[in-house]
Amino acid sequence: GAPPAPLLRDDARAPRWPAGVVGSISHCDTLCVVAVARASEVAGIGVDVEPDVPLEEPLWSKICTPGELDALVRPAPPAQRGHLARWIFSTKEATYKCIHPRIRLFLGFREVEIRLGAGGPAGYCFAASLPNHALQMLPPGARVEGVVANRGGHTVSGATLVVP
Repeated sequence: GAPPAPLLRDDARAPRWPAGVVGSISHCDTLCVVAVARASEVAGIGVDVEPDVPLEEPLWSKICTPGELDALVRPAPPAQRGHLARWIFSTKEATYKCIHPRIRLFLGFREVEIRLGAGGPAGYCFAASLPNHALQMLPPGARVEGVVANRGGHTVSGATLVVP
C-alpha cells in the first residue's frame, strides 16, 4: 500500500492522487466505486459505474460510432440493444478517466471506438481505439484495455492504460 494521504482535487476538479499512485472514482445515485494502483504497475486506471438500465435510443448515435452501432448494437436482439449502448457509454467513460490524467485533453464519445472481446461470468473484455492526437501524447505502444460487467443492478467498467 501507500502511506495515508489526503485526496485533493486539481483545478479541473479531478482527483490529485498521491505520488506513485494512479486511481479513478465513479458514482451514481446508489453506488460509489474507487480503483487505485501503483503507478509502477499500471500507467493509468479508470472506472465507471452506471445504473443497469438501457441507454435511450436517441442517445445511441451521440455516444456510439457508426462502427459500434453496426458491429455491436444493431445485431443484438432488440431487448439488449439499449444495454449494449449503455456498456459502450460506460467503457468510454472508464477509458477517458484512464487516459485524461496523462493527456489532459477532452475527447468526444465518438472519438473513441470500443471493441468488445471475449466474455464470461466475470464480464466482457474490451479494447479502446483512441484518436491519433491522443495516442501521440502517450508513450509508443500504449493501449487501453478493460472489462465491463453487470453487477447488482449496475453496469461497471474498468480500464487500464498499458504501456509496454
